[in-house]
Amino acid sequence: MTDKPRVSSFLQILTRSVRSPLTGSSPDVYSDAQACLCLAGSLSVLAAAACLEVDLEGAVYIRSLHTRLPETCFTFFWLGFECPGCGLTRAIVQLLRGNWFSAWQYHMASFLVLPWILLQIPMGIWQVGMRNFKAQECLRE
Repeated sequence: MTDKPRVSSFLQILTRSVRSPLTGSSPDVYSDAQACLCLAGSLSVLAAAACLEVDLEGAVYIRSLHTRLPETCFTFFWLGFECPGCGLTRAIVQLLRGNWFSAWQYHMASFLVLPWILLQIPMGIWQVGMRNFKAQECLRE
């Protein structure tokens, strides 16, 4: 009889959301999956940017292979003008290299996007870690 409330409270912790430290509100039930996805996405963006380099012409290439990456903007390819996201990859690579001026020239929004990406890492770790910590505390009771 004593195991049933213990298991029930453990399942409630796994299915309930953890309150955000910034907003104080509870996200939806899928917040763990979203936190893991944001964490993985942020880490992969930083890892990719660490492997990329921008040459003097503005072309992006893989640093160790010296392989130039193709243009990936379909708006520019099909319509002939740059979309609002054009240059963001080059700007983030330049920001991570410490080239502030060239990053500003490639895309001004990179000064907002990169801190947002960096903020996702500790927030994702905190959210997933708090859920696991509360689940372990429940099992100890």
